[in-house]
Amino acid sequence: MHTPEVMPGSETECTCSPLLTPGEVARLLRVSSRTVRRLARKGLIPQLRVGSRTPRYDRAAVLAALQRKEAHDDNAD
Repeated sequence: MHTPEVMPGSETECTCSPLLTPGEVARLLRVSSRTVRRLARKGLIPQLRVGSRTPRYDRAAVLAALQRKEAHDDNAD
């Protein structure tokens, strides 16, 4: 399996957990693939690009980002 390179100082760090397709993330989160792409576009979940157009998502990084957002939302109440 090829591990994508991460540029120093980039927002996304590779934790070397499995890379998921938008559909796989959608099933994991029980949302649509469109919602996954929207979350990535808004910066709420980290996205990696394999090649010029193929988005992939690091499972551990996605789950950690959502946990941080949930904790932040809970503290805002």
